[in-house]
Amino acid sequence: MSSKAEALATATPAALDEPVLLERLLALTPDRVALVALETGEVLYANRSLGEALGHAPGDAEGLAACVHPPDREAFDAHRAALRTLGEGEALTLVARVRHADGTPRWLEVRDAIYRRGQDGGVQVLRVVRDVSEARRDAKALREREALHRLLAEGAQAMVCRHAADGTYAYVSSASVDLLGAPPESLVGTDPRTHVHPLDRESVPEGAFSGAEPGARPRTFIARMQHAAGHYVWVETVLVPMENAGGEVVLSTSRDVTRRMEASAARARERALLEAIFDALPDPTLVTDPQRRIVRVSRSVARTFGYEPDELLGRTAEPLYAHSEEFEATGRRYFHPTTRLAETQFPARYRRKGGEEFDGETSAGVVRDESGLVLGYLGIVRDVSDRLAMLRDLEAANAELAQFAYVASHDLQAPLRSIMGFGELLADELGDEVDGDARRYLDRVVTSAARMRDLILSLLEYSRAGDGDQPFALVSLGSVLATCVQDLPDDAGARVVLPDSLPTVLGDATQLQRVFANLLSNALKFRRPDVPAEVRVEGRRLPRQRVEVTVADNGIGIAEEDFARVFKVFQRLHTRSEFPGDGIGLAIVRRIVERHGGRVELRSAVGRGSTFRVVLRAAG
Repeated sequence: MSSKAEALATATPAALDEPVLLERLLALTPDRVALVALETGEVLYANRSLGEALGHAPGDAEGLAACVHPPDREAFDAHRAALRTLGEGEALTLVARVRHADGTPRWLEVRDAIYRRGQDGGVQVLRVVRDVSEARRDAKALREREALHRLLAEGAQAMVCRHAADGTYAYVSSASVDLLGAPPESLVGTDPRTHVHPLDRESVPEGAFSGAEPGARPRTFIARMQHAAGHYVWVETVLVPMENAGGEVVLSTSRDVTRRMEASAARARERALLEAIFDALPDPTLVTDPQRRIVRVSRSVARTFGYEPDELLGRTAEPLYAHSEEFEATGRRYFHPTTRLAETQFPARYRRKGGEEFDGETSAGVVRDESGLVLGYLGIVRDVSDRLAMLRDLEAANAELAQFAYVASHDLQAPLRSIMGFGELLADELGDEVDGDARRYLDRVVTSAARMRDLILSLLEYSRAGDGDQPFALVSLGSVLATCVQDLPDDAGARVVLPDSLPTVLGDATQLQRVFANLLSNALKFRRPDVPAEVRVEGRRLPRQRVEVTVADNGIGIAEEDFARVFKVFQRLHTRSEFPGDGIGLAIVRRIVERHGGRVELRSAVGRGSTFRVVLRAAG
């Protein structure tokens, strides 16, 4: 800059110092200028432009404080408080709404600078005000256009609408054809609520499509809307309130969510079915969270424990246990993330609400989501008090049976031995002196006594079949079957086929040998006279730690109506002259297998042979 220019810039003509010239300058400038006492809000000076902005004459202007729009007063007060902390020459700017004398709101940009701090503590603020209403309206219109464009871009597959002040459609995109089967022009001017299913109109409140306060959050609702073809489709509508130069408007996007709603309804029906099944379970069923707090109980809990569901929800299951120590122990052992659902069972002592204790058997398991995360635990409690009482009665009956076996083996056999011995001595003593009839009678006495002895021994064997005194151990079925085959009597033409290997089971080797010895001997005994006897043994593992062994023959077979009969004591299908025996072998087989926690089944056809299927517990 030249020295001459610097001189012009720094020079202050004497005329500019004149108050009249300054007054003329402030009156002519389009900016609104005022001098305000900060503490009292008194307007010390206001030019004509400020009065025009507020609709007052300069002398009537009461300052901005009296004209500030109520929602903006808090911001204005904060602005005044901040000014008190400034020094001379420092300034702050505020944008707020004020009420014009005619009642309309105007947006003003207020720039306040500290003009002078008096010795008495008073502060004067030089205020410059600009009307920015038009600029803000232009910005809002721009935002509306941008929002509309964004909705059109993002919701190309959705029906995009602009609503008039009364909520009717003012603009509808062409996607209305795909959504509702109606062209846009058929919807413009109509009320959206008239297209909503009558049962869903309560979910769409009155005025939902009308203008809303600027800045309000978008609203979403789902309702059925009528298609042009007459049916209804589920529609999800998002309402976005906006403000433009003409006031508040609402933009909306609507999309078809019928599949989603039908899937949700299907899940709801499935959930309702599961809830009904859950409540119908006869045994008390509890669902707990990972901390073992009860979140769901079946109705049967009230019948068994005496508690209403509300009394248990949110609490642990500890009150249901007779002993707190058992509750803690079962938690550590069974209710943990490695538990397998419905495969863990344990006995426990429980307590009803009234204090009565009972024995229960619990099935416990872990509940996971699809990712494997542990959601909680499931416990099903069964009251086994009656079953245990029956077991005690059965044990007592078994004890009586054992006592009978003792009597049969000692007290009953002694007189039979005397009858047989004296009968034989009498026959030898009399010799030829006994005539034919007397000899037959004497032989009949000895034979009947021997038959009675055999029946007592068979009954004794049956009674002992379920009372094995040996603890269960690992048993190789291959070894058991090999021994049974070696002990079979030589029978010309008979063939027994064993597999290369058989599974290992948990049981009593001696009793299992008796089972398969009976099955093999029966297979050879009940053979067809014109066909060489053949017996095939096969074995395989089953799910849930079970083993299956089948013994199949090509003998005479058994009629289906006799399947249950052959497993009963002393039940025979043939005379002793046809096939010898007491009819107790298969009864012993079933008793031993059941003692091992298994079962025996029969498949047979007359003239085509029989197959006995034995299921036992696997060794591991």
